[in-house]
Formats: sequence, structure tokens, C-alpha cells
Amino acid sequence: MPIQLVPILKALTPLVSSAGGLYLEWRKQRKPLDDTQAPPEQQLIQLRQRLSRLEELSAADAEVVAQLAEQLRNTAEQLQNHASATDRKLRRLSLLVLALLLLNLVLVGMVVMTQ
Repeated sequence: MPIQLVPILKALTPLVSSAGGLYLEWRKQRKPLDDTQAPPEQQLIQLRQRLSRLEELSAADAEVVAQLAEQLRNTAEQLQNHASATDRKLRRLSLLVLALLLLNLVLVGMVVMTQ
């Protein structure tokens, strides 16, 4: 049971793109205020605008993190299912090897007794 990576990668592509966009917005917001000589009222308006934009970015960041967490949970479930299937196959193969080994011993014993 192979792990389905294509759907995971398809789901991650827009998240990575969103994260890149958020990072660029964050970097743009780190720039100093445009006009430090502006009157205090204008500076207050600029600060409020920046705060509003940062709140929007924080909400977008939270959405990206939530989507990444969901993808991680799905990936973990797929890995767990894959590991369980592999364990079942390993147990079946171990039983088969043991049965074949016992059959081989019986056959060797029969050959030795007939000689």
C-alpha cells in the first residue's frame, strides 16, 4: 500500500504559495513608517492601518498553519496505515517462512529415514 504523495503535494502547493505571499507581506510591513515628520494624527492613522494589516496577516498565518496541521495529520494517518499493513505482511511472511522451514525439516527427516 504505497503512500499517496501526489494529493499531499497538490494540497501543499497553494499553502507554500500562500506562505511565500505572507512572508513578502510581512517583510513589506517591517519597513519604517513612510513619513516620520507627519503630524501625530497621520502617524496614528498609519499605525492603525499597519496594525489592521498585521491582524489580517496573523489570521492568514493561522489559516496556513491550520491547513498544514491537517495535512500533517493526514500524512501521519497514511504512514500509520502503511506501517500497519507492512506489519501484517511481515507477520504473514514470517508464518509462511516458519511453515516452509517446518515442512523442509519434515521432508529432510523423511528422506533420512527412507535411506
